[in-house]
Amino acid sequence: MEETKVENLEQELLTLEGELVGDVSAQDVKMNQSGASHISASKVDMYQSGAETVYADELRAEKSLVLIANTGEGYFEKSSVGFANAQEFRLNEGQAGAVIANAVQMQDARATIVLARRIEGSLETLFDTNTAFKFGLGVGAMLGLFSLLKAFLRRTGAI
Repeated sequence: MEETKVENLEQELLTLEGELVGDVSAQDVKMNQSGASHISASKVDMYQSGAETVYADELRAEKSLVLIANTGEGYFEKSSVGFANAQEFRLNEGQAGAVIANAVQMQDARATIVLARRIEGSLETLFDTNTAFKFGLGVGAMLGLFSLLKAFLRRTGAI
């Protein structure tokens, strides 16, 4: 990979082939075996690439890594994403740390936390919307019981 350090790039269409760049701002960004710190664009296509943060109306990533994605539509194929905030989020054969979206579709994917109005497909989650509700209910019940126990022990003079 050619290591080109570019701090600010602003263009209509930006194609990166084997480059490392800083901040990218363009209408369309196409990346192939490249890396970027921050991308702001209407449409981003990534193949075997990585980015720290991506803000895009549409993001398509194949065999890529994105740490933070804020997108209208996010499509990830055999990719990993740390945190995604999207209207529509699709992940096929990949991993996600946390996903917040209106609609989530995952196939053979793993995610730690998924909070969505609609979830479709086969996915493995550690924490989804229902689990988060049950966890919060359980923690609230335990705190309430401890509070009652503490009040009871104070009344009886034990503490």
